[in-house]
Amino acid sequence: MIKNRDIIIVGQQSWDTEIGSNCKNIALEFSKHNRVLYISTPLDRKTRFQHGDKESTKRRLDVLLKKAEPLELIQDNLWVWYHDVMIESINWIKGEWLFDIFNRRNNRKLAGSVKKLLPC
Repeated sequence: MIKNRDIIIVGQQSWDTEIGSNCKNIALEFSKHNRVLYISTPLDRKTRFQHGDKESTKRRLDVLLKKAEPLELIQDNLWVWYHDVMIESINWIKGEWLFDIFNRRNNRKLAGSVKKLLPC
């Protein structure tokens, strides 16, 4: 069993997703004996406009607009980081070179968001 460690989990689903997630369950288990930071998925432009009325979208939008803190304590030893950037929805792009350009841009945004949190 892993104990007394700092664990960072990069989730494939947002923490506040309405369906269950193995990744979230693992984070909860790890947090029983370790400090855990769950990095939630960022808000993308398509979700912003298609699901802007959902609470999970509103929470991430509030972080973007500086109305809410990006770091949230869920329970003892478990924090969630909501990115303070919006990424582009690119999974529909057919041209590999164009997809790569936008994917690189999205990844730079995400890395910059996480760097604000980590002391390295």
